[in-house]
Amino acid sequence: MSLINNLKREIKNKKLYFIIISVCILVYSLSIYFIMSSFEEKSVISIVSTLDGQNGMAGSAAFIYLYTPILFFGINSHIISSEKEGFIIKMKTRKNILNNHVFFVIALSAIVSLLIVWLGYSIGWVYGGGFENLWPKRDRLYKLPQYKNLDILGVLNSIPIYIVFLKTFIIKFLGLSVIGFLIIILKNIINNNGILAIVVLLVPFIDFEFLNSAILMNKFSLTLETWVSSSDFIINIAYLLFLLIALYLVGREMYKDKDFISKGF
Repeated sequence: MSLINNLKREIKNKKLYFIIISVCILVYSLSIYFIMSSFEEKSVISIVSTLDGQNGMAGSAAFIYLYTPILFFGINSHIISSEKEGFIIKMKTRKNILNNHVFFVIALSAIVSLLIVWLGYSIGWVYGGGFENLWPKRDRLYKLPQYKNLDILGVLNSIPIYIVFLKTFIIKFLGLSVIGFLIIILKNIINNNGILAIVVLLVPFIDFEFLNSAILMNKFSLTLETWVSSSDFIINIAYLLFLLIALYLVGREMYKDKDFISKGF
């Protein structure tokens, strides 16, 4: 119960931070809206995440250049303010301190994911002229060889709208949580905030630019394959859950012997 109370207090104390990230996501989504307003074919999903998974509010580009910095500043600030003498004494055990950080990451990831879904589909609804235009009627990806015997648009239109919302939230929530857990671990290794920021921002960037998004970004993205194939979506979810558990276990081992006094946070 004390961890939940601390989380509520932490979120309340960071009210300005949450207002700023809400404004940033709103401005970003509106920017996408105006950039794409000249396109002939308008669809809701184009605002949320294009079918290649790279653009839109939930695309890879936004994840790298918007959401990762948002997570870094929020989580790094939380750890710095939390790992002080008064808080450490109050938490009593290192495990409780780690769990407090984990709860904050989960709460932050959930809030950002809800903003993506709410703002993305609301602005997309206006842009597309309603959810009857959820999917683009013509897309180059529909013509890929693996889809030649499949009525792609028919399959997409058969997906209930609440499933579309839910899939978007789940994949973004887990993806953001993975990055958040990684930040907690890197914070214990790198004490310099400037170097830490560079490393955190480079991780998804390197994966996207040089590793063909194989390790992280493809798993965080909403691609055509993710929408069409339930098994592809489930595999991505299982992979992200595995990463979360693995990162938590690594963090727990690191916090077992963490020296808060000499670390000087």
